[in-house]
Amino acid sequence: MKLRHWLIVLAAVPTIAVVSLLLFQQYRYIGTILLWVLVLFPGVFLAILNQEYRNILQGRKDEILSIMRRGNTFAVYLKAFESSEFSKSSESSESSKNKSSEKTPIEKTMDRLFYRKFGRSKYRFPLGMNAFVGGLFVLLILVWSGAPMHLPADIANRIRDLPQATTVMAGLAGAFCWGLYDVLRRFEAVDLSPCALHSIWLRMLVTSVLAPMLSGAFTESLRPGIAFAIGLFPTKELFDFARGQARKHLNMTMSAQPAELPNLHKLQGLSEGMVDRLLDQGIESVAQLATADPIKLLLRTNIEWKTILDVIDEAILFNYFDDDVSKLRPFGIRGAIELASIQDALADNDVNERQKAEGLVSNIASALQKPESAIKNAILNAHEDVQVDFLWNLWGDSDAADELQAPQPVGLVSTELLPNPED
Repeated sequence: MKLRHWLIVLAAVPTIAVVSLLLFQQYRYIGTILLWVLVLFPGVFLAILNQEYRNILQGRKDEILSIMRRGNTFAVYLKAFESSEFSKSSESSESSKNKSSEKTPIEKTMDRLFYRKFGRSKYRFPLGMNAFVGGLFVLLILVWSGAPMHLPADIANRIRDLPQATTVMAGLAGAFCWGLYDVLRRFEAVDLSPCALHSIWLRMLVTSVLAPMLSGAFTESLRPGIAFAIGLFPTKELFDFARGQARKHLNMTMSAQPAELPNLHKLQGLSEGMVDRLLDQGIESVAQLATADPIKLLLRTNIEWKTILDVIDEAILFNYFDDDVSKLRPFGIRGAIELASIQDALADNDVNERQKAEGLVSNIASALQKPESAIKNAILNAHEDVQVDFLWNLWGDSDAADELQAPQPVGLVSTELLPNPED
């Protein structure tokens, strides 16, 4: 289903509520039944959405399988990531149930990667919590607004008499609306992880506590709007704010631990949205991105395959030269693959090719103000890096020539065409 179809489903909810109240005036029990259907709506909606999402994930899994089958891609992948992917002797029970003796090693590896992150068991608890918390919110709203839910009188009265009920309901409404928006956005972007589902119900619980507290500083007429807006804040920011306020009022101090500042923004082509998706996967620095598994990133994010390869390639080069990578771009070197390709020219039997490569190394050394030996050492290390080898194999796979265009080796560029670093 497309995003517009889900929006139509959501638009039907207030319609059901209105029809239920109208029917209640003449057909009492039919109207009440429809109102209870609204209480079940969050759970049913997410269950259907999850099933549709699994169909999309299967398509992504098939896409990755086709990539792994190209040439010797799978063999190079095992060489680059075997230590992390095969260190565990036992596998999850769900993965084992979905494997058979007829499956190839590629399919078995793909099953392990897939079910470890997207197995059905990973989604059951967050879906159940959202069904419970979301249904409870709808029930509270209906009872608080006076809808005939036929609950015991003492329970209904306690709900209506909740302290600061208006701000609490407004805050919950904001968190609920943002949760629905976030789910649909992530569904469309193929980025609906169990963690994203957990954040929905958790935000609702946090908002129900913080909204009355924070909106109390405003006039009574503004409190519902402020509470609703608080519900729209990301869960992490709400926790950070609460932690900061507690620290302030309790006079707590924390010793600052030295840490590297975020630097993902220094890579070309990484937008704010892409950085957020990498952060969701626990990748917070260029060093982490340089060693990341590109197959996992394709499976777990909505970032395009060629973009994943490109940013990892850039990250490896950044690890060697830090902020000096911008000085390498005039030489046609954007990533580690271009750097590593110089080694082939340096070791070429053709004297002319070796001279061109030596001239290129000399120009790079002048531009970076580093000794040529250091540049050659970086080139050799990049050439022998298993991650670079894997990326190079994917870029240069002849079976994927129609989809991926391999970068041209810069070692073959004439030194006469290179920029003079002293100009």
